[in-house]
Amino acid sequence: MQEDLFGIFKPVGLADINSLPNPSFRDWAQRRFKEGTLNDVLVGLVRTGVAVDTKEALKLLGIRSVTTRLPEKASLITLTDLGLNPVKKFNISAYPLYQKGEINLQRYLGGLSHALMVNFCRMQSSTSGTLKTTNFQLPLFDYECREAEQPELVGLSEATDNINEDDLISALKRVWSEISETMKAPDFIEGYYRSAKHLETFLNLTQVYTGVIFRQEFYKTDIFGRWLWLNAMLTWANAFINLTEGNLPCPTIHEIRVCNRDLGISGGRIDGVEILSENKVFSGSVNDTKLASIGQIAKCLGGKPGACGALRVIDWKFAIGDMIKNKDSAKRPISPEAVSKSPFEKHRRQIERYLTLGFLDERFACKTNFNESDHFWNERTAIEEGLIVYLFPTSPPTIHRVSLTAEERRKVFVRDIASCWDEAGRQALIRQIDSRCRSLFSSRRETHDKTAGQSCLPDQDPNCSLPIVSVVNRHRVFVDKDNIIEDRNGKYVLHLDRLISCMESGTLKASSAFTLPRGGLVCCPVHEDKRPSLSVRPLDGFFYCFARSCKISGRLLLNSMPREIQAVISPESWVKRKELFKDLFIPDEHHNVLKQTQLLLQEQFYESNGERYIREERGIDPDLAYEMGAGFGNSDVISVILDQGISLEELATVGLVRFSSRISSGRGLCPLLRRRGMSLGEIKKEIGRTAGDKTLYGFPYFALEGRVTFPLKVKMKYTNIYGRSVFPNAKVPHIKLSSENSGIRHGAFNEEIIYSEKCGEVVVVEGVFDALSLKQMFLLDSLAVIGTKNNLIAELMAQSGKNVAIALDNDHGGREDAVRLKKALLQSSKFKGKVRDFTQSFISGLYGRELEVRHRGLSDWRDTLDWDDWNTLLLRHGKWLS
Repeated sequence: MQEDLFGIFKPVGLADINSLPNPSFRDWAQRRFKEGTLNDVLVGLVRTGVAVDTKEALKLLGIRSVTTRLPEKASLITLTDLGLNPVKKFNISAYPLYQKGEINLQRYLGGLSHALMVNFCRMQSSTSGTLKTTNFQLPLFDYECREAEQPELVGLSEATDNINEDDLISALKRVWSEISETMKAPDFIEGYYRSAKHLETFLNLTQVYTGVIFRQEFYKTDIFGRWLWLNAMLTWANAFINLTEGNLPCPTIHEIRVCNRDLGISGGRIDGVEILSENKVFSGSVNDTKLASIGQIAKCLGGKPGACGALRVIDWKFAIGDMIKNKDSAKRPISPEAVSKSPFEKHRRQIERYLTLGFLDERFACKTNFNESDHFWNERTAIEEGLIVYLFPTSPPTIHRVSLTAEERRKVFVRDIASCWDEAGRQALIRQIDSRCRSLFSSRRETHDKTAGQSCLPDQDPNCSLPIVSVVNRHRVFVDKDNIIEDRNGKYVLHLDRLISCMESGTLKASSAFTLPRGGLVCCPVHEDKRPSLSVRPLDGFFYCFARSCKISGRLLLNSMPREIQAVISPESWVKRKELFKDLFIPDEHHNVLKQTQLLLQEQFYESNGERYIREERGIDPDLAYEMGAGFGNSDVISVILDQGISLEELATVGLVRFSSRISSGRGLCPLLRRRGMSLGEIKKEIGRTAGDKTLYGFPYFALEGRVTFPLKVKMKYTNIYGRSVFPNAKVPHIKLSSENSGIRHGAFNEEIIYSEKCGEVVVVEGVFDALSLKQMFLLDSLAVIGTKNNLIAELMAQSGKNVAIALDNDHGGREDAVRLKKALLQSSKFKGKVRDFTQSFISGLYGRELEVRHRGLSDWRDTLDWDDWNTLLLRHGKWLS
């Protein structure tokens, strides 16, 4: 790139993008920035003289994205918007053409195959003509690029004036059979070379039907390319032969839309439509603009009283061109064995969509009122079935029939259309902005720059008045009585506008800390709790219920957010749902409450029973313990937290406060809360039912009272607090804060070392005092998992890329746990490091220190093996080991 002396090509950053006023354009810019194409687009605008620098180019795009006129079809929701077709990456380069040697040959052959089938079917109807094989989209930026000349598909009557048609087909069939036998060799190169003696004859015969240019393209490629070409041409010959013999359906209507644009959705195009019976209702050319979709044809055949016509839709699938990805993500030709019993799921669902959308289009053509009821699904249709026809190079075709009942059509609509509709609206807006950006680089951009009278790009569903929308709205499935949380094929979305409305009307209670756009806790509308347990986070785009009996979670619906919230959010920065609601997700409010609590606990440590316990009972330096987070729990901590505006219900959610029927009204936190003005009725909480079915109430207490404490974290965020009772006869000596209400895993002690650049090997121990003991004896940092079945921390260690040293207890259980943890790490696909047993290595190392041990006065060095954990080793032998 030319040196940028004046900074005109300086890349824009997220700060520039987040300052954009239009939410839809900001959403688009964030997506393109994330995939690395935004700055290429802006530099292109600067180089063409449209803008003086990249920042001005970004502003210009923002203006043009909402004012440039687009073709009518650009506003339709497409199958790609619905996530049913793969999304092409936004690219500033011209769409490469195969003639330039850059396009995927398999894709190119797939396009040719579909075009040739149209010609073959027309030959069977004694129709000839010229047909283009494919239409390449206008390239972005390279607006001088011309569409390459495409080969002509010559009709049979134009190429065989002096040739007997039967003799020609017989010769083609004979050569095809001979080559098919040679192609069965186990190695594809061997198969190609064994067929070489028949190639010239085969090419001479096929060019009668396909044109001379394919012979030229065949010899331009390498050996693998020729193998692909040969398989494609064998497939064409096989298809043509089976058509002439009547073994394949022969549609009379080709490449027709599934839906009329007025319905409000683009359902794609169907390869062919075969009319099974006709009557006087159906007349005229199917190319008439009034018959622009299969629904309109179906109406003419069967949508009027007394009509008896029917049709079926046909979808061609070619072994080369319609390949399916394997488990290794490699695309391979379709084999007859793979589809002998049933079609691929992807192809079956595609034909089901065609049948469903075609039926809706037929109802739309028949003037059905979609707003009245759902009974229209039971109405008669002329679209009888769909055929998936698999075509192979050397095997007979395989045909699968697909038909749907009324209920099955409804379920397909809910699954593939209704459940994806709102997100599709967002994808459609992004796609429209892509088109507007392309118009700036078009040689005809003057014709697109008609801004007068144009309205801004809408921030919500642009198709709200279209017929398809009323059908979508009737098929939404909600899991609560207030229609706030919607179930979309097992994934949940929350309508924020409806939630806000219920909060304002008093139907749902929110915590005092709930604000917009930050969010907070509200009562869950699903399990209808009386205390807020549903965390709603508009800025992050998610919601999550902490109640153990519920645990519902999902996305916030972008289109349901008020405009003032849309103005400050960044949907492209939202974490994927599968990443949000695994064990790694910690809400900010949870982290902040525990972080503040940790600071207060540490303030209580010195001169407490906790300091005495650490020094006298555990043999650990209190200053070391304090440095690593040691604290002590008493009710003063709760008093200060309440003074900071954190409510009692929030403390109960994170587990700091618990309720028990064994706590009387004069114990626990009751005296503190009564001094703060709360009545006993406000303090107590329903915690269950008695055997006599009476309500059981409990009073609150501080879960960490009288315990020495240490913080636990996940990914540097506070998730829990470990507490060890300082009393020797405590019924529950060890506790972690309850996750019953939060649903958040407890994490680990000293988890920071996973992310430390100084730490090349993570040493793993079981308990906090083990970690402190190793630090005091050997100045060795270690991580305490607080329970050997902490799979979350094991996964984080695997992801870290560091080696792991397992230093669990020196007993039978510890050795079993060490083997289990090592196995889990080695089986993780993300673990790339090495793992060793630190405990056993340490014990083995003691043999080499025998003389040194005797010299220090130890009667028998084997006494050093008599310990269960690292703190016991410190208490017994710490002086000579350190």
